[in-house]
Amino acid sequence: LEAALRYAPYHESALGMLEEMAPRVGRDDLLAGAWVAFVANAPPGPAVDERRLKLAEAYAAADQVEDALFCIEEVAQRGDPRAIAMVEQLN
Repeated sequence: LEAALRYAPYHESALGMLEEMAPRVGRDDLLAGAWVAFVANAPPGPAVDERRLKLAEAYAAADQVEDALFCIEEVAQRGDPRAIAMVEQLN
C-alpha cells in the first residue's frame, strides 16, 4: 500500500485503505506524509479538501499552526464551515 501511494500518491482508494489500516496497526505516523502527497498530486475537489482538513488537524496537534492555517485557508475561502471554524480557532 505504501509503495502504491509512492508511485501514485493521488490514488484516493489506496489512501482510503491506508487511512483505515494505519490506526489499526499503530502506524498513524504514515498518514500525514500520505496526505501531503495526495494534496500535492490529486486534482482539486472534495477529496483533496477533506485531506487538507485532516492534515491541518495533524499540524495543529503538533503545534505547527502556520502549516495548519496554510492547509485550510483555501478550503475556508470556499466556505467550508469546518475549515472556517478551524481558522478562527487557530488565530
